[in-house]
Amino acid sequence: MTQIYIARHGETEGILANRMESRLDSPLTDVGLKQASALENRLKDIPFTKIYSSPSQRAARTASIIKGNRSIDITLDDHLYELDIAGWDGRTRDDVAQADPILFEQFTNHPELFHPAQGENFQDLQKRVITFVTSIQVKHVEETILIVSHSGVIKMILDFVESKPLSEYRNRRSIPNGSLSIVSIEEHGAVVELEADVQHLQDLIMA
Repeated sequence: MTQIYIARHGETEGILANRMESRLDSPLTDVGLKQASALENRLKDIPFTKIYSSPSQRAARTASIIKGNRSIDITLDDHLYELDIAGWDGRTRDDVAQADPILFEQFTNHPELFHPAQGENFQDLQKRVITFVTSIQVKHVEETILIVSHSGVIKMILDFVESKPLSEYRNRRSIPNGSLSIVSIEEHGAVVELEADVQHLQDLIMA
């Protein structure tokens, strides 16, 4: 059995300011660093053979913290970037909703209809996520690996595993910062064992 642990990066300064972040980046906040440390503690005994991360600073930093003292490499993979939202990057949701109401409505509620003039659509994201997961199935048979990425990518991975259509993408529960999901792959198929779990963050949530 191949097990894939999937973590979302910690909270960032941009998220705290309610900005949309895609290819633009901002540092982890103090809370974000604590979320990454909580993931490190929860996963400290998991024998990962490989770690993959989005090249974005917020994900790579989270991956580095989770890695701890393990003597394994972190591979930065472009397939794990968040959806490229082009000119919306770094703007608040309210600003974007006012400037591009129809497109933002599609982005928010009908991803299958979202086709911006620049950046990526959700079909683009779906294709690169499927390409990545398919390659993982081949490269890491009977291994345990870690992926650190973004909410959009993680939702798409889970939807792919569960064979859900793009039209149901927004129906999936939110993927909080610092949350953990687990996918198991066997000969007969794949299953989502854990989705967006935040048990390890309870002390932060209660603080």
